[in-house]
Amino acid sequence: MDDILKQIPEKQLDHKDTTSRLWKQNLYDFFVDKKMNNCLEIGTNSGWTSLWCSYFFNHIYTIEKLQRRYNYAKGICSSRDNITFIMGDAYDDNTYKSIPKDIDVIII
Repeated sequence: MDDILKQIPEKQLDHKDTTSRLWKQNLYDFFVDKKMNNCLEIGTNSGWTSLWCSYFFNHIYTIEKLQRRYNYAKGICSSRDNITFIMGDAYDDNTYKSIPKDIDVIII
């Protein structure tokens, strides 16, 4: 996992909207020994957290409202087949219709 984490940008000026590597490592450390299957991420942004989570959750559902971020994140995560990208507004109930009810973790 260290090699994967090193490939993900650190939170800094160019990537100020992502979470830090330390936060991502802490997330992994907390969930690695738990049997969590599905994760919902509200606010995909660039997709770095989605990518990271795809290595220890069975499936990631991630919601993004802005088309350019949605497209960028899909490119970042193109090597992973366990991420479902949802173009939608997190404040609109219709956005959640295609998401299963058995979500174990929600990241906002």
